[in-house]
Amino acid sequence: MKKKIVVLLLWLLMVSPSVFAQVTIDTNGYVGINTSTPSSRLTVNGVIETTSGGIKFPDGTFQTTAGSGGGSGTITSVTAGTGLSGGGESGDVSLSLSTSYQMPQGCTSNQVAKWNGTAWTCSTNTVTESDPTVNSLARAAISCTTDQIVKWNGSSWVCSDELKTLADRVAALEALLANVTRSGNDIYIDGANLHVRSGSNSTFGTVNGLGNIIIGYNELRGTDTRTGSHNLVLGAYNDYSSFGGIVSGYWSSISGQYSSTIGGASNIASGNYAVAIAGENNTASGDFSLVSGGAVNSAVRNFTATFGGLQNIAGDPINPLYGQYAVVSGGFLNLASGDTASVTGGSNNIASSYTSTVTGGDFNTASGPSSSITGGYDNTASGTNASVSGGENNTATGDYSSVSGGRNRTTNYTIPPTYNWRGGSYSSAN
Repeated sequence: MKKKIVVLLLWLLMVSPSVFAQVTIDTNGYVGINTSTPSSRLTVNGVIETTSGGIKFPDGTFQTTAGSGGGSGTITSVTAGTGLSGGGESGDVSLSLSTSYQMPQGCTSNQVAKWNGTAWTCSTNTVTESDPTVNSLARAAISCTTDQIVKWNGSSWVCSDELKTLADRVAALEALLANVTRSGNDIYIDGANLHVRSGSNSTFGTVNGLGNIIIGYNELRGTDTRTGSHNLVLGAYNDYSSFGGIVSGYWSSISGQYSSTIGGASNIASGNYAVAIAGENNTASGDFSLVSGGAVNSAVRNFTATFGGLQNIAGDPINPLYGQYAVVSGGFLNLASGDTASVTGGSNNIASSYTSTVTGGDFNTASGPSSSITGGYDNTASGTNASVSGGENNTATGDYSSVSGGRNRTTNYTIPPTYNWRGGSYSSAN
């Protein structure tokens, strides 16, 4: 063999030096063609072509054509996986389903597969009470009516109207909301009225804190009185303890029937049908009374009113029998305490008798019935129908008397009344 290889190599060297350059002979005598690392006596990196002859194998067999493939052999080991049984390492082996994975065969009509603890068996659909997980509907005859469902009540299957009840509730809600639509963040009620009631069956029934419409959060004060019903509540920290009113603004209260506070802050409407509008710390405590604007003003008797100003009072603050229909239109620290009395403006003026009037000025007092003071300072009209037109420290004490002006002028009361009058004279005696 070695002689043949040497002859082949010499031939290759003589015929084609370039071919010889692709042949490698290592120290072991391994020959490589087109490879520098032969791993056997002859290693070829490429296609070996023979045009005649064939290949002779070590066992002496000689092959001139390619093999047809195929063949036969023996499986040396078969292992059964999960759910299978059988297998083996020699001879013919077989695999089959384990008993616990096999469904029963030969079941008859109306039977079901049932686990008996070790295997599945054929069983009827009647289950005894001892089964803790399944209860057969065939155990007892159940005859339900239209729209009923079968429901487990904890011990047996019974007919139930639950599904119909839920369906009726859904239908009722759909009917209730038939006039309600939503578009984005807006909700609309079309073709219907919105009624909010306390449940007392009467607008002026016993209040219970319900039936109010509250717009906003109406934050808590900490000591709150919010027991009223059928009120409209807007703003923050507002209280309501009666019915039929409106409380709005900030830290205001309504406690009279049908009373209201509109805007403002810390206003109180405690009289029935009373109203406090705007301003701050105003109080309408008389029935049908009104306080409009200003600050710390009070309408304390029935049908009284104050309009603006500061610390004015309409109505007698001491005697509840006096001061109805009184009005203070403005100014500062004015008091209209007589029935139908009025103070139009100025400061520290008092109209304390029936239909008495102080139009303006400071520290003037109209204490006689139907008396009047037009202006000036520290003037007094104490007679019936007496009047002081102005000036300072003038006094009209006689009935129907008049002081037109000046200073320190006086008309005294006489019997019978003399209808005295005094004209203005600066600092002169009477």
